Amino acid sequence: MISRLSFHLTFSTDMPYQIEGATAKDGRGPCSWDDFLKDQPEKGDDACRSYDLWQEDVKLLKQYGAKSYRFSISWSRIKPLGGKDDPINEKGIGYYNNLINALIEAGVEPTVTLHHYDTPLALDEAYQGFASSDPSPLIADFLSYARLCFERFGDRVKRWLTINEDTFKAHQKGQIGIALNYDWVEPLDESELAIKAAKVAEERSLGWWALPIFKGIQTSSWDQYGEVFPKLTPEELELVKGSADFFSINHYGTMYATGKLFEPYTKTNFRDLDDVEKTHYKNGVAIGRRGENGHPHTVPWGFAKMLTHVWKTYAEPLDIPIYVYENGFPVEDESKFSIQDIVNDKYRQEFFDLYIGALCDVVKKEGAKIAGYHCWSLLDNLEWNFGYGPQFGLTYVDRKDGFKRIPKNSSKTVAAIWEHVIEK
Repeated sequence: MISRLSFHLTFSTDMPYQIEGATAKDGRGPCSWDDFLKDQPEKGDDACRSYDLWQEDVKLLKQYGAKSYRFSISWSRIKPLGGKDDPINEKGIGYYNNLINALIEAGVEPTVTLHHYDTPLALDEAYQGFASSDPSPLIADFLSYARLCFERFGDRVKRWLTINEDTFKAHQKGQIGIALNYDWVEPLDESELAIKAAKVAEERSLGWWALPIFKGIQTSSWDQYGEVFPKLTPEELELVKGSADFFSINHYGTMYATGKLFEPYTKTNFRDLDDVEKTHYKNGVAIGRRGENGHPHTVPWGFAKMLTHVWKTYAEPLDIPIYVYENGFPVEDESKFSIQDIVNDKYRQEFFDLYIGALCDVVKKEGAKIAGYHCWSLLDNLEWNFGYGPQFGLTYVDRKDGFKRIPKNSSKTVAAIWEHVIEK
C-alpha cells in the first residue's frame, strides 16, 4: 500500500494553446504555436475553450477525486509581448488567479509549469526566442516573467516546473523542478551492440539533462557535437547542480534498440538528435498494444524499468521524491468512434490499470519514493500539429455540442484503482 499522506492522484492538463482557446481574447498576445499552425485546418483558436469553461474543468477534477492538478501558464496571456519591460495583462493574471483559487477551494493542489513550448511570438520575431545564438535577452525576459508569476501566484502555488528562483523558495517555501521526458529503450537482444545502443539512447534523451541537474556532470557523448552543443563549464555545472527539489518525469512508451547507431547530427534542433535505431517489434511481435499513430504502445514493464532507473540513479542518492508528470494512452482511431465507444475507453482503462500497478510494484520492491502520478490528460485536446486525432483525455470534449465535457469510463477506473491501492 502507498500512504495517502505521501501520494497524490493527480491529473495533468496540457499547455495553454492545447486547451484554453480564446487566442485573441482579453489582451492575449500570439505565441509561437499560433504562427506555426496558422494555416492548418485544426489549431488552438478554440481548443477546449477552457479559458471560458475553466469552472467545469475544476468540477471534473473534484468529481474524479484528484488531489493535485498540473497546468501551464501562457506567457503571452499575462505578458502579451513577452519582454521584461513590456506591459502586464491584468485580465490574464485574473484568469489564472480565479483558476488557482477555485482549485484550492475544491481541495485540489495546483502545480504550475511556466513554459510549455509557447514562447511569445514577439520574442521569436525579435531574436528567435530560444533558438537565438545569444540567449541573454531571452533569459532576462523569462526571469522577469517567472518573477511575475511567483509574485502574483506564489502565495498559493507551492510546486513549479522549469525555473529556479532562490528568492521565491526562501520566502514562499515553494519547490522547483523541470519536467524531463524519457521513453524507456530496451536492447532488442543480448548483443553488445544492442546493449550499447540502449545505453546511448538513455544518455541522449535523459542523461543529457538529468546528469548536470542532479549530479553536476555531463556524459562524454556531448563531445561528438562540438560547437553545436558546447559542453557546460565547471562553473556552469556547479551552478546547475542541485537546482531541482524533486525529479519529475514524463513517460509515454518503450521501444527496442536494434544495435544500429547513426552518425551524430550537426543540426541545432534536439528533435533531430535520434542517433539510435529503434523499433516496436521483436521477431515480428509488437512490444505492446499500439496507440494512435503507432506510438505509444502499452508496455508497463518498460515504465517500471524507467522508474527503477530514475530512482536508483538520481532520486535515491539525493533522497528526493519522484513525480510522474505525464503518462497516458491515445486509443488508436478513437476520434472515429461513436460517442458511446469513446466513453467506454476500455484500452485506456487497461493502460492505467497496468501502469499504476507497475508503479506500485516499484514502490513496494524498490522502496521508491514516488510522491505523485499525473494522468495525461484531463481533457481531449489539440495534440500539437496532429490536430484533434490523437486523444489522451479521461474526458471527451464534444466540439459539436458547445464543447460539452463527458467523462470517460477511464476516469472512474483510475479513481477506483487509487481507492484500492492507497491506504486509508
